[in-house]
Amino acid sequence: MKITKIQRWFLRFIQVQLFITTISLPILLSWGLPISLLSPLGNLIFFPVLVLFLLLSSLVFFFEIIHIPNEWLIYCLEKVTLAWFSILSIGNGATALIGFSKPPKLFLIALPLLTFGIIYNKRTNSLGRSIILLFFLLVSACIYLKLINKTETLIKQIPCNNGSITLIHTKGTTTVIDPGVIGRKVSASSWVNYTLVPEIIQKGGSNRIDHLILLQPGIRIFNAVEKLCNSTKIKNIYLIRWKGKLNKNGWRSFFFMKRAAKKQGTRITEIGRWKRTVHLSETAKLTIEPVEQQLSYQEATYPAVRISGQIDNQTFTFYSAKYKNKAQKMSQN
Repeated sequence: MKITKIQRWFLRFIQVQLFITTISLPILLSWGLPISLLSPLGNLIFFPVLVLFLLLSSLVFFFEIIHIPNEWLIYCLEKVTLAWFSILSIGNGATALIGFSKPPKLFLIALPLLTFGIIYNKRTNSLGRSIILLFFLLVSACIYLKLINKTETLIKQIPCNNGSITLIHTKGTTTVIDPGVIGRKVSASSWVNYTLVPEIIQKGGSNRIDHLILLQPGIRIFNAVEKLCNSTKIKNIYLIRWKGKLNKNGWRSFFFMKRAAKKQGTRITEIGRWKRTVHLSETAKLTIEPVEQQLSYQEATYPAVRISGQIDNQTFTFYSAKYKNKAQKMSQN
């Protein structure tokens, strides 16, 4: 009898997870947010851990009020908290996150309607049938979303701090070029996570950046890229090479970014010393080369950089944001 109850509870849990995932999918797609593959596992273990945490916290509180020794309870609470943080750290990487491009509005409306139809229809709302149908609906939706991922070339300017970030998507490769505008404001980390990443997912259909090119150094951009490494898979980071010293906060932010990139397997390459070519695909490439003007940040100096390229029939040229004779342009032949 116990085995039957456990089996039924587990099947009910699967049904609820499939329902929640399918219902929330249109919302995540509309906001440009990725889907976590670890969410069902997290929901499975979260409830008992939460109950245990609240129980221990309450006992510590009441034992403290009535002056009963509670050191052993505090010790147990600390161990539960540390164990929970260790479990949460599994999902910090971007490997468990899947992004999809934004589908037509009809799909966003039809998916929740079909989900509710399965649950409330008398012929399909039984435990076994609903699980099979919800699973089939979710898998079909994911396959459809992958099939409609945009494959055409996209070159888009994303406004940021009185400037713009360039997003290039071609042949399944995503490139982001920051001329030095992300780090202009304190909210750089928030802007990257809540504006840039959703834009990349909606336009490119992937929670991944193949080439992140940074033309200017700075504490805020280092902090933003560190956060970005924990939420998005970045294959390559191209960072301007500087000479001179940064202050303690500058070096700390740089090494924190470098450590986060190394943890995710991201390769950091210096640019600005000589001409470098970045191949985006078999037919598309970027040329990065320094110009004569020198720029400065704190006690360090670095060269202004020009990026030029041609993808399909579109040619473009970008310069470092601080470049005095900036002549950023795009043209179509």
